[in-house]
Amino acid sequence: MNELRQKCALIVLNLVTFLACNSQSTDEFLSAEFLTSGQNVIEIVSPAENTGTSLNPTLAWSLKPGINLYKIEISTTADFSKLVLAKEISSSSYTLANSDLIGLNELDTVEYHWRVSAARLKTNLVSKRRSLQVLGTKLIYVDVNSSSSLQIGNRSAPMKTIQSAINLANLQRNFDPSLPKDILVATGTYNEDITLKAGISLFGGYESVGWTRNIPTNITTVLAKTDAAINGQQDITTAYTATTAVDGFTIQGGSITGNTYGFYLISASPTIANNIIFGGSPPGSGSATHGIYQYSASAKIINNIIDGGRPTDTNSSAYGIYNVSASPLITNNTINGGSRPAAVGNIINAITNYTSTPTITNNILFITGNGTTRRGFVENDASSNPYSFENNLITQTGASLYYDDGSASRTLESELNVLANTTEIGPTSGNLGPATVATSANVQFVSTSDLHLTASTPTAIRNGGKDTSQNTCGLSNSSSCGQVTRDRDGKLRTVPFSMGAYEQD
Repeated sequence: MNELRQKCALIVLNLVTFLACNSQSTDEFLSAEFLTSGQNVIEIVSPAENTGTSLNPTLAWSLKPGINLYKIEISTTADFSKLVLAKEISSSSYTLANSDLIGLNELDTVEYHWRVSAARLKTNLVSKRRSLQVLGTKLIYVDVNSSSSLQIGNRSAPMKTIQSAINLANLQRNFDPSLPKDILVATGTYNEDITLKAGISLFGGYESVGWTRNIPTNITTVLAKTDAAINGQQDITTAYTATTAVDGFTIQGGSITGNTYGFYLISASPTIANNIIFGGSPPGSGSATHGIYQYSASAKIINNIIDGGRPTDTNSSAYGIYNVSASPLITNNTINGGSRPAAVGNIINAITNYTSTPTITNNILFITGNGTTRRGFVENDASSNPYSFENNLITQTGASLYYDDGSASRTLESELNVLANTTEIGPTSGNLGPATVATSANVQFVSTSDLHLTASTPTAIRNGGKDTSQNTCGLSNSSSCGQVTRDRDGKLRTVPFSMGAYEQD
């Protein structure tokens, strides 16, 4: 017992000597403030300032002598008034666990601020504040009007061009197209030529504060710098059609001399949906404009408003969709071949088909402008038959509704629904032309820019369509294919079915 007392007395004597030599008060000693005395603030090691990180970043700092417990704080504000994490830990690094968050299931893809300090000490050696830019695993954000000096790709520091976001997404997934990425694009005009990548989808129509989506309100325009606004190449095979979408944009082809395109697809098969597409307005003689041009492709073209374009020289042509050796699904679109300043030496077609087998259902094909030759659908030759041609409304085309095998003009509605006159593969039915729709007096559109049918349109059109929800292409007049269950507005197609792109009540 005496030995133990002697040891305790010695410890007390040493502590008193320590306090005296280091000018420490008893209160400071009892609160352990002597542990931080004379030390500099804690140094943050990683991640670097404004570095893009994952949703679960690893934070690291330098250890301080005598400090065994550290406090990590993460906040949405620079003054740390809104904490989303306050964690004590006894090491020099911490990987964020979602279960440690305050009021969140996971971090958002925005800027956060973090710091580290000595836990439970009055003098806590708190580090300098560091900004943390959190990136999502699948989403990248784009805002051409962003005021941020950074381009990280999250909501606080979005990319400013769509192409840079595509390149970043491809790099993040290590160029593996089987790992899909989505790019959300805020309202604004993006003056660039875009090349798509397999497995990376583009979605327009967002506002840049809360990033909510409203396509008609938040107009997101891609304006071609040269000839084509959107380019697709052979990496976008049919295996990646579902994960390579362009959805919710206003797309304008070029205005340079030569051919111009809204979409230019070479062996590329993306999904093109819910867009307004304009082929361009080239000035030169002999130019041709194309809303969508596709070669050796099988794109899904759904719920778009497509205009072939407005070439400004009289000796030019315009095409809404131009298929070459292609087999796309074309459904629920309104397709205007385009317009010319005068009807001299030019062609305007809503859809042109070269050795292609598209599926074409529930579209409105028409032409608003001048042209020596104006046609709704054109088969260039006998090998250019659609796989299916049903429930299409064709009007205001001038020369012919349907040009069959590169030689015969079908000008009557009754001709459209004869297998030998159109697909020669099947099925074909429910198509309407000038026998019922000689002028817009019979097809009552809301306006020249709004192609919804009104209640004044004949019942044969409003209620004369077929059920196109099936997926049985090529069976003799049985049903359409493409599994078309909704119209351009997203309204369910139900009995009695309507013709064209819009289902009527």
